[in-house]
Amino acid sequence: MSGVRVKICGLQGEDQTVAAVASGADLLGFVFAPSRRQVHPDRVRRWLQRLPRRGWEAVGVFVNLPPSEVNAIIRYCQLEWAQLSGQETPEECASIEAPVIKAFPTAALLTGKEIDAYRGRARLFLMDAFSPGVGGGSGRLCDWTKAAEMAKSVPILLAGGLNPDNVSNAITFVRPWGVDVSSGVEVRGVKDAALMRAFVAAARQATVES
Repeated sequence: MSGVRVKICGLQGEDQTVAAVASGADLLGFVFAPSRRQVHPDRVRRWLQRLPRRGWEAVGVFVNLPPSEVNAIIRYCQLEWAQLSGQETPEECASIEAPVIKAFPTAALLTGKEIDAYRGRARLFLMDAFSPGVGGGSGRLCDWTKAAEMAKSVPILLAGGLNPDNVSNAITFVRPWGVDVSSGVEVRGVKDAALMRAFVAAARQATVES
């Protein structure tokens, strides 16, 4: 297995964004939905404009926002991806002007019919351990067995409770398209540069060894 991508999500400041890029992350995630990690599009646009546009892509995280509003933020911030983490329909996914990452809790393992409904509308399926009232980043470990089953059918982005100590095992077991981390690289709720570097390094090492 090669080429597992790493997404660092919930970035809340320019220094964190710069550190995520320096760590080697492939995807930078910014939460535009109500959350303790929510950021304003004006700030994200400013941070991204100051970075060299190479080696990484920006992801906007949205929850049940009308497609027209999602598209406006995509254009304004020049995002490469849109992550939809609510109850968005396949039709709403198809209305988004960027490749879509559709998030689902692993507790709701999709059937073949459900997968087919989103196929061609969502580029990736993010599998997470969602908690009631928490839009991701809860630190809870998701069900790797169910995620591995999903990974046989569609490209998945594995999230939920990942950190530098377990990401290697997660990649080996699930064999995802990519891995997604937020709280697992935080110290007292703030992204930590050393933890981000350690997470990316562990993911890369797992890729080499797989």
